[in-house]
Amino acid sequence: MNDNTTPRRARSTRSPEAAERLRRSRARIRDRRDAARKREQAVSGAVKQYITAWQQITNIEQARDDRIAALHQQIAAAKEQAATEISEHRQRQARAAAAIREQGNTDDDVADLLEITPKQARQLIAAANDAAKTSATLLGSTGDRRKPDIADQRTEGGPIVGLEPTRSATDTARKVFQGSETPPTGEIRESTELG
Repeated sequence: MNDNTTPRRARSTRSPEAAERLRRSRARIRDRRDAARKREQAVSGAVKQYITAWQQITNIEQARDDRIAALHQQIAAAKEQAATEISEHRQRQARAAAAIREQGNTDDDVADLLEITPKQARQLIAAANDAAKTSATLLGSTGDRRKPDIADQRTEGGPIVGLEPTRSATDTARKVFQGSETPPTGEIRESTELG
């Protein structure tokens, strides 16, 4: 018999109460891990939903901005077209007012006929005159012949174009001719030459 042989330690046995406590502890750890995993999954799902919604919002805002930009362009184009058409019609109004004025009517007569103020009538006539001068300047710069001005007409002895007598001057001249017994010198000269 070997005296050096070490005796084996006796295996300790747990009490039923200790075993139950250990089982409950392991169950609690497992439950905590499961709860933590569920919380992580819930957080991850919420983050995913948030980012997905953010992407959708970004897309919607971009589409909205594109539509607004397109509408702004349409509005600008509509305003520009309307302004062009209105300008053309205002020019027609100005030419009409100037045409009435050239027939010997005063500014007040033009205003009365068009049912506008005398100031508006003068503005229309001035606009027509400015447009006519601009057109004449452009034609003079591109053509070989220059439109004679009033000074040239006076020098050449021709009639002055563009200066129409007013109604008051015409009426005064008519009254003078009707009230005089002898015709004007020009009429005497003309009758003498014809005779």
